[in-house]
Amino acid sequence: MNIILGLGVAFDPMPTQDICVADFSKGAKEYDNLPLPCKDPLETTSKDFFSDVLSQPGNVDNPLKLAVTTLNTTLVPGRNTLGMTVTRLDLGPGASFPLHTHHRATELFIVFKGQLEVGFVTSSPYYKLYNMTIPEGGVFYVPMGLLHYQRNALKDGNTVAFSVFNRQSPGLNVLTHAAFKPTPLIQTGYLASAFQLDENTIRKLQGKNWV
Repeated sequence: MNIILGLGVAFDPMPTQDICVADFSKGAKEYDNLPLPCKDPLETTSKDFFSDVLSQPGNVDNPLKLAVTTLNTTLVPGRNTLGMTVTRLDLGPGASFPLHTHHRATELFIVFKGQLEVGFVTSSPYYKLYNMTIPEGGVFYVPMGLLHYQRNALKDGNTVAFSVFNRQSPGLNVLTHAAFKPTPLIQTGYLASAFQLDENTIRKLQGKNWV
């Protein structure tokens, strides 16, 4: 897989040492407060900074026809404090990832195979849509915190893309899940008024299995 991923500047605070390989033997978990505790540098190896997980196709045999594979710190403990996250997206024909935000990070898409439609919407007062179908080898930036989506523009083939975030923990907030499936549920009467729908429609939306 001949592809080079690079960002000149990361957004997380500057590290205070050359490396801080995450030490999970001390009971730390992937999503604890960052940075995670460091392993003794003398006990680290090159393997702490390597993974070939993203070379493996994701399984798109599911109702959404998509798979998301993220290189988290459990897979690559050496990424701790480096301020970057890399994700592989596999999308079956016509598959789409719902409207969502990454409230802590800018996202860069790199299309490896197929064609990926990406779009984001700016905030008030303009609410302007910026969208484009990205060909193989093309890149597209999504500014931090803005609502956006991805869709496989091919009707008869899979699309594979990589996304790079400039944060170790970019965050994810899916609009439909946040609105219709939080815990506890938001009152149906309020949602009906806010979305200008009837309450029966809201109940149906609340009954779906959102991503």
